[in-house]
Amino acid sequence: MTGRKTRDELDRQLHDVRRALRARHAGIETDAHFADRVIARLPKDEGWTIAWAARRILPVSIAFAAVLMIAALATTRSTDRTIASTTKSTSTSATTQTGSDSLDWLLEDGEARQ
Repeated sequence: MTGRKTRDELDRQLHDVRRALRARHAGIETDAHFADRVIARLPKDEGWTIAWAARRILPVSIAFAAVLMIAALATTRSTDRTIASTTKSTSTSATTQTGSDSLDWLLEDGEARQ
């Protein structure tokens, strides 16, 4: 037995799940003005929205910048090892990785693969 289910078994399971969800439905339907009432309860000042966005975006931005910095340092260290371990006369592909800027190395390497 491969553990894979046939189409009929999947259809039967889907039917069972839908039936169970219908049985547990609370039967409460929102009216047309529900969204308006929710929006009316939100604070009106713009400072709240800017502060809310800053509290959520700032930590993510700092974490993203840290990841990029670590990646740049790791790439620079790997190119430094490549420079130390190879000479310029061995191959032209090694000399493309000898750039001091890790972004240049990354872009040149991507162009070489195409």
